[in-house]
Amino acid sequence: MASMGEYPEDIPALSIYGVTHAEMEEWKRENELRAYIRWESKLLEDCEITNAYQEAWVEFARQCDAEYQARKEREEWIEVKKRVPRPKKEPQDLSLVCRDCGREFVFTVNEQEKFKSRSWDQPKTCVSCILYRNS
Repeated sequence: MASMGEYPEDIPALSIYGVTHAEMEEWKRENELRAYIRWESKLLEDCEITNAYQEAWVEFARQCDAEYQARKEREEWIEVKKRVPRPKKEPQDLSLVCRDCGREFVFTVNEQEKFKSRSWDQPKTCVSCILYRNS
């Protein structure tokens, strides 16, 4: 007795169409082989896509890591700059131009400190013009 899925040799499998049992089995094996090849090629395509995706992801991760490292270095540099005390500028005499006569006059360090302590702005006119106006 034949097991399930097999045709007994004495019964022609598709005798109506002129196909014998052996031909039917060969056709099944060929179709199974073709299906396996199609499956394997699809798997290879998927792997290639997956590999390309993985390579793109690795490249993206490298770029992100490089950006992170650059940002970290910038932040560290900023922190170092914050910690380094800046040298204080020594106050210097300023040379200003009088708005009345147009001559230059010197605004000394002592005068600057005096104006700053009284919350005054820088003078716009020279001392001689102020004296002339007040007389």
